[in-house]
Amino acid sequence: MGLPTGAPRSLKRLWAYLEKHVANIEGGGGEAAPVAWADVTGKPATFPPVIGSTATTAMAGNTALLAIGTTASTAAAGNHTHAATAVTVAAGTAGLAAGNVQTQLQALATRIAALEAAAG
Repeated sequence: MGLPTGAPRSLKRLWAYLEKHVANIEGGGGEAAPVAWADVTGKPATFPPVIGSTATTAMAGNTALLAIGTTASTAAAGNHTHAATAVTVAAGTAGLAAGNVQTQLQALATRIAALEAAAG
């Protein structure tokens, strides 16, 4: 099997490389077999992974890095909510002053009402 006439030179070089090297691989090295952790070379000596049994520990080290909670070092639950007064807006965002979302929504509502009244 070969390449079609007019194939790009880079494709021809790749094809020649593959034909040369794949033949060496096809001879095979036998069947694959499981390799024991102790037989793996070049691995970090201080990090043998342990896979946890829960969604939050199913990572190397078996530590609950995804602990659910309400602090800065924990993850929020998927069904959590935030009060509008607890979410802040940075100063200068869309021309708004710094404050919480509730305050900003009230300010925007006031501005909209004024614009609508002026438009008459």
